[in-house]
Amino acid sequence: MHLNQRKEIIMQRLSLLVLTTLWAAAALADDGSILLHGQQAEVIGTTLRYEPQPHKQTLGCWTNSADAAEWTFTAARSGEYAVEVLQGCGRGQGGSMMQLTVDADRPGRQSLAFVVEETGHFQAFKPRSVV
Repeated sequence: MHLNQRKEIIMQRLSLLVLTTLWAAAALADDGSILLHGQQAEVIGTTLRYEPQPHKQTLGCWTNSADAAEWTFTAARSGEYAVEVLQGCGRGQGGSMMQLTVDADRPGRQSLAFVVEETGHFQAFKPRSVV
């Protein structure tokens, strides 16, 4: 995904098949990577929320496909970025379609979609590349 300067990323759930947990911190690391933490997301909707318990620290209760999480940040440099999510999903609950969109309300927006994979538990987080 190509990023220039100030960006907004919106993560939306496109289908309502499962409850899913996504841990995604707007922090700019020395190596240029950008970490978007669920605690720093603007939560949009009715059921999605940040769960602060020490064993969770994640966005959870994503049961409404109209809900979304949004982060606004400034990239340290323009360029191509690999996208990875840290995702957890309960046994038998996989299959929801998720979409990450950069600059959703602007011309030239970019989107990546992925299917939520079952990890055995909502807090059994698994890093996943999104391409």
